Amino acid sequence: MRRLALLGLALAACGGASAPGEDAANGVSVPEDWVHVQSSCGYRFQAPPEMTALERQGTDSCVDGWSTASCMYSGDYGAFSSNLSEFIDQPQYQALRETIDGRSARLVTALAYGFYVAAVNIAEIDPATPGLGVTVSANCGDVDGQQDALRVFRTLELGEPASAEAGY
Repeated sequence: MRRLALLGLALAACGGASAPGEDAANGVSVPEDWVHVQSSCGYRFQAPPEMTALERQGTDSCVDGWSTASCMYSGDYGAFSSNLSEFIDQPQYQALRETIDGRSARLVTALAYGFYVAAVNIAEIDPATPGLGVTVSANCGDVDGQQDALRVFRTLELGEPASAEAGY
């Protein structure tokens, strides 16, 4: 019995298991009822269980969208994703840098267009493909939705970058 308890502690300490409600890839704490969402553009994230996909059409990149009770989300995966500079002059603007899925990310919040906006931009998804980035934003009706959106963004998983040896 004691050996099993020690083995369980060792596995948890070595990353063998993630705690309930924790995103294993990024170590972000999320509610236990959140679900994995697969983007049509190839990335994934965790989100509230009521999130539903929306039809979106892009012109020069892969775009998709989702909605929850309090937010409308939009994703843009391609060469011309927003760097989020459009929010700099908006009220309550805040920006910070974090590492999401091993990549440098810019997270922004603001009060814009009558919404509590949250957005993330990862400008370089893969060094082998310069200019390829992703921006996901949420227009929310309240601060709680905005904070949930930030938590969603912190669970983004983009997959492994292509390696130079793979011929990309």
